Amino acid sequence: MLWHGHVTYREEIWSLGHLAAEAGSRKGEKGLKLLNSYLVIMTIRVVHSTSPRLSHNKFNFLKKVIAEFKLNLVYVRKLTDNRTWRTFDIIWRIFRYIIVKYYTIESPSLMHSNVLQRWHERLGHQDKRHVRDVLQKCGITVKYDDTKSFCDGCVLGKSHRKPFNARQERAKSVGEIINSDVNGPMSMNSYHGFKYYVVFKYDFSRYTRIFFMKKKSEVATHLQTFLNEACTAGHRVKIFRSDGGGEFNCARVHEILNKHGIQLNLTCPYTPEQNGVAEQSNRHVVELARSMLTVSELPLMFWAHACDTATYLINRTGKSSIPNKAPIELWSGYFITQKAYTRKILKQFGMEDCNPMKTPAESSTPTDASTDIDALNKEIPYRSAIGSLMYLACATRPDIAYAVSRAARSMSNPSTSDWTAVKRILRYLKGTIDLGLNYTSTGRELCAFTDADFAGDVNTRRSTNGFVSLLGNTAVSWMSQLQRSVALSTMEAEFVAGSEGAKELIWLNRLLTEIKNKTCTPTLYIDNASAIKLTKNPEFHKRSKHIEVRYFYIRELFQAERIKVEHVRSEDQLGDMFTKPLGFDKFKSMCAQIGLSV
Repeated sequence: MLWHGHVTYREEIWSLGHLAAEAGSRKGEKGLKLLNSYLVIMTIRVVHSTSPRLSHNKFNFLKKVIAEFKLNLVYVRKLTDNRTWRTFDIIWRIFRYIIVKYYTIESPSLMHSNVLQRWHERLGHQDKRHVRDVLQKCGITVKYDDTKSFCDGCVLGKSHRKPFNARQERAKSVGEIINSDVNGPMSMNSYHGFKYYVVFKYDFSRYTRIFFMKKKSEVATHLQTFLNEACTAGHRVKIFRSDGGGEFNCARVHEILNKHGIQLNLTCPYTPEQNGVAEQSNRHVVELARSMLTVSELPLMFWAHACDTATYLINRTGKSSIPNKAPIELWSGYFITQKAYTRKILKQFGMEDCNPMKTPAESSTPTDASTDIDALNKEIPYRSAIGSLMYLACATRPDIAYAVSRAARSMSNPSTSDWTAVKRILRYLKGTIDLGLNYTSTGRELCAFTDADFAGDVNTRRSTNGFVSLLGNTAVSWMSQLQRSVALSTMEAEFVAGSEGAKELIWLNRLLTEIKNKTCTPTLYIDNASAIKLTKNPEFHKRSKHIEVRYFYIRELFQAERIKVEHVRSEDQLGDMFTKPLGFDKFKSMCAQIGLSV
């Protein structure tokens, strides 16, 4: 069936309300009610007269076309070139009105320059490149440059804040930067009537302290308590970071921070990303607390107890800035360091601006001072430097024990090379000022490692004893010194070192027994199999009968089951760092194994 005539079309997007209104306002068009599921519709009106009556044209767009009907399709062609202009699905027929649904779109030859923008708007302002691909699948090509055209709707509707980059300045030591935030008011008061809580989180260790409050004004009081705890734990807070809320940006908080010499960093308004550490901590605590309350089916009023429990667990099992270290391990008050004293030494001997070294001793330098004929100027404070370094080595820095012990052998007649060795120790301290002993409540029971460097001193040919005892994976006692006599074999040197270490181990075990009221049998680790056999075998041998009787004290302790003697591989012998200089990789590894950290 082929109809000729002038055909007008109207194109618009209809809402459901519009469809209902149109259905009730036109006579004989009740069928429009069936079109509620269609949003895009076309109305084509065909007129047979030579001077057609034109229906209302919303876009003032008139074309001379031919409409050809086949089955449920309408093919509309232009009279000028007989090309198909549009194809439609017939939805409903009402007298001379034919309601159709959009089937395909214009052919490429009829596209206008703004067609991509028009379809970009029709398809909900999706990405223009995606819209272009969709059009191409339908056989329509558009210019690539059209994808770059400006769209006001996208600019206003899709604008967003760019993501924040990771913060460059991070705390390098425990307590340096504190992040804080307040959460609340909660939907229900806690069992004890609390509405808020405030968290103080260490930037380096990730240790979190939580305080519950009835009013936000209590923040200042809890801040003072927190800073007192930090001072007791040996941490010096430098920066306090929070948002600009009145509970932080107030006279009382400013007074407390100024009293402790702490810098206050306030975030920009409506920029919680700048205080991300505290914000994430709040979220983590709340999520864990909510999950525990859900599983336990406890009333919501116990939210404070759940948050307190979550904080406790996070501090002991959560992540920190150092792998395999819990936050409480880095925060613990048992962390001992002498940063201020180290800086004082460096300034005293004019080394505060020196270049740092990776190790405290040169591994290739022989311990023979007689080869250096250049005596040191007496005005140089060699003995003073050795005394200052000895105090540091005996208190908190076992990593410099061997280097200081070796330098101390030349105090009576130091040479220029000896002074160079002392300056190397100072340069090493310059690069490791923050290093200290980190004590924890977990780890191994009391044990000790002993080692000997056979005939290591080329002047006297005496061996060097190395000893370190550990409790909870951290050194509690250590020693590096020459043996009193020349050992005739490696076995003898190791046996003597083991005997000296056994005496220290017994004393430590007795002290711990008094403190903890708990007895245990400590273990002594030796890497020489012959020395272990001599310890466990009560018989005398030709190779050992010349050894002084007092060194057989270790055998008596073993037979009385007061100590255990076990073999350890040379690679795992922690006493090795107290008998000779080591390369950087091995030295760094052993420092970590005896609890030295920042």
